[in-house]
Amino acid sequence: MTRKDEPSSCPGCGIPVSTHGGRCPSCGTPWLAPPGATPPRAGRLPGVEARPTRRASLTPVVAGGVFVAALGTGILWWTLGPAPPTAPEEAAEPPASPSSSAAAPFDEDSALSRARRRARVWNEDAALAGIAIAELDDGKLDDQSALEFSFGVPTGKQGYGPGGALGPKGLKVTVRADTEVVLEQPTEQPTRIAPDPLCAMSSAWRACVGSGLVSSRPMALRYGYDSTLQRAVWRATQGDARRVLDGNSCAIVSR
Repeated sequence: MTRKDEPSSCPGCGIPVSTHGGRCPSCGTPWLAPPGATPPRAGRLPGVEARPTRRASLTPVVAGGVFVAALGTGILWWTLGPAPPTAPEEAAEPPASPSSSAAAPFDEDSALSRARRRARVWNEDAALAGIAIAELDDGKLDDQSALEFSFGVPTGKQGYGPGGALGPKGLKVTVRADTEVVLEQPTEQPTRIAPDPLCAMSSAWRACVGSGLVSSRPMALRYGYDSTLQRAVWRATQGDARRVLDGNSCAIVSR
């Protein structure tokens, strides 16, 4: 073996290195090749294998992933076909509002409100004079029941509150479940202002039944201000039987 073929040692760290010169792969110390040595090819250090770059090693993986994804998409399209067009969402319909024309429940309070509106058209100062029903069955109103409301115009005598005098002209409003009949007429006798009854008509009926009147027979009731008793009262009639009740408490005043 000639001297140029003998292995050389790195002058820096002493590990065996190529005789062609270059840079130590361990510590990086350069050294010169002996005369006549064949220089290494450009781009690679002697004794060091060229390593593939990371980009070169990843390129096949990326390409393979793209191919697999495209292949899977094609298989799904072939199997399932194109996606059907999405129908536009229909706007939800708002809930139907209650009809304004629905009939209000027919009771004495609603009937009084209806009659009072008619009376205010007749005269804006109209005041309640009385309430009457010819027949009340089982203490309840039905579609055939008729409530009659009397109104007058205050004169100012004895004040404008309960017991105040009403003028000679009066108004009667007959209210049924679905109709209202208005009649203007002169009053038969002097009338006075009656407050709205705190003792409801149905409560007055029950008090009369509790006092001995028959629940299964029709009962006539009339409400108004009594000048003798100085209060508003209910007067009940059933055949020959009579009852007078306080318009506020429903207490029996007389029989």
